[in-house]
Amino acid sequence: MRPAPTISARWRRCSRPRAKWTKGGALTFGYAADVILPLVVAPRDPGKPVRLVLSVDYGVCEKICAPAHADLALTLPAGAGPTAHAAGLAAALAATPRPRPLGAEGAPSIMAVTRAEGAAPVWRARVRGAEPTLFVEAPEDWWFDVSGPQPGAAGESIFTLERTQAPAGTAVDPEIRLTLTTREGASETRLRLDRAAPTP
Repeated sequence: MRPAPTISARWRRCSRPRAKWTKGGALTFGYAADVILPLVVAPRDPGKPVRLVLSVDYGVCEKICAPAHADLALTLPAGAGPTAHAAGLAAALAATPRPRPLGAEGAPSIMAVTRAEGAAPVWRARVRGAEPTLFVEAPEDWWFDVSGPQPGAAGESIFTLERTQAPAGTAVDPEIRLTLTTREGASETRLRLDRAAPTP
């Protein structure tokens, strides 16, 4: 059996929410027009070709989302050089959010996340970057609504995160991933909300 390669998908920054349904509180994020999602393939044996077989489920959305499916296959020759798609792949990789720690200097960056005073599960995220949009990814059965941005200090904006759904009986808030897109680029930051100090 040929050893399987290591494959990782690079999800480029997505567009602003394309649609929202009140039933079930579903909010859909997506990509406008065409999109390239790079796959980074590291073969176990660089001297042999790699056969990729991909099964994709996705939605084509306007006012509603229509489900779609595709089965794809591609053989990558051993030692293959750049192809006609190289420029598009490079642009897609450049649009991929870069991991950044909380409080990183420069833009785009999430400077701080603090819990608002009171019993409500609400946090404030202070971000840096022009024309920011903030996306929250949480574990299954968790849901966070995001509002903002509101103007903050010079070069900064404030988003409000409200936890609207959590698994029954759970007392500890999860690790989440915050993706920030700005005119300068995109970044992603992981953090534990139960470790966010209250806002004074």
